[in-house]
Amino acid sequence: MSERVIKLGIDYGTSFSKIVYRDYGAAGGDKAYVLLTDNQFRIPSAIGIENEEFTFGVAPSRLRGGSKTWHESVKMRVAGEVKGNYKQYCYGLLPTLPNEFSARDLAILSVAFLITRGKEAIKEHLKNSSSQVVIAFTLGIPMSFFDDGELRQAYLNIATTAWELSKIFSVKDGLRFEDASNHLNLAKQAVGDQRAVASESVKDWIRSEAEAAIWWPFASPSISDGPYAQIDVGAGTTNISIFRIVPRHYDGSWQKASVSFFGATSPPVGMDAFDKAIAEWKGVTNPLEWRGREDEVLFGNRGSQLVAIELQQIWGAYERTIRIAFQRSLQSVQEQRAWDDHKIFFLGGGSILSCVLSGLCISPLDQGRRLRRCELGVPSDLRLPDGTLVPDVMFPHVGVAYGLSNFSAELPDVEMPSQVPPMAGPSSTPNLNPERYQLIQMDEWRY
Repeated sequence: MSERVIKLGIDYGTSFSKIVYRDYGAAGGDKAYVLLTDNQFRIPSAIGIENEEFTFGVAPSRLRGGSKTWHESVKMRVAGEVKGNYKQYCYGLLPTLPNEFSARDLAILSVAFLITRGKEAIKEHLKNSSSQVVIAFTLGIPMSFFDDGELRQAYLNIATTAWELSKIFSVKDGLRFEDASNHLNLAKQAVGDQRAVASESVKDWIRSEAEAAIWWPFASPSISDGPYAQIDVGAGTTNISIFRIVPRHYDGSWQKASVSFFGATSPPVGMDAFDKAIAEWKGVTNPLEWRGREDEVLFGNRGSQLVAIELQQIWGAYERTIRIAFQRSLQSVQEQRAWDDHKIFFLGGGSILSCVLSGLCISPLDQGRRLRRCELGVPSDLRLPDGTLVPDVMFPHVGVAYGLSNFSAELPDVEMPSQVPPMAGPSSTPNLNPERYQLIQMDEWRY
């Protein structure tokens, strides 16, 4: 019996998660499919707790006023738990965790629930296939987390343990504490009995969201090499990264060859903060009342003024990221000049708001200069479950999950901020990897 390989890409968000599964055995070549539930691609990431039972996949807004305790932004709470600094990573309230469960445990349960959802969708997708199915998955995390050894190890443990848990037990919408504890212990034992994950396999378990999101721009012939910023305005956080698509001269022409990230950060400001500002202005108690309808309020000068503080917080993090990159790596005068007019990729729920685009397309290096937004388009191999193409408005939301649905062997070479050495000017003594940067230095990054 032939094997059919399916790869799950799970964009585990602070408030909502997205899943794309890639079928490497699809007719006419591999295709990626967005997982839909009740015609929705967003899966709530919050965890509800009541009567010693967990609830997964339900938006807290549906049950406001009930007796459940809702744990939101669990993904970021893990970082606060690991680093002992919740203020740096978490926005909003931090309800007391149930006895015997850590934030990491809740994240493992959440990811195992998402894997179960993915497996169910794959089963439906292949219901008429006689092939033996082989499933793998990759979890997305912020680049600043991946570039931090302690956080990278924590989320690698979450991914591997959640995968083992999904093999032991299918985590459905509801799960009793006792069952959760028993199955968690079995999954942890299974992971503990295994050898440590080989370094070359880490990116097939976890991958930075920025790296995943850059897969389509890197592959698309409409996107050129050069300096870029990527701003992913999610629910609870905004992921910001500064990078360059690096060319090489091959067979008589310049071709995109690799990606170097020079800086990344994840400030705990996003659509949740925007919704809170709207709720306060409207005089309503439920901030999520305007989720998905923010553009009805946040338009024109009034909209920009309403969330001016939140936009400034995001833009300030963007400015700090690029200036730190200048100090650490981008020391070449030629390279710094190239960043005067870099382009921006926007992703996430905030990418559809005009006030976000206008408020963040301002150069951190010259506030009188407007930067250009880079239009992504939609990959031709990304489909809805019925086989139709994904709408343009959906792609900024699922672009990360789409990139995660590829195996790491298909990705371009990527350097994290901590891996990029200082880039000296041509007239100074270079402190560079000669094999990696000789061409770039000689050609002054093609500028």
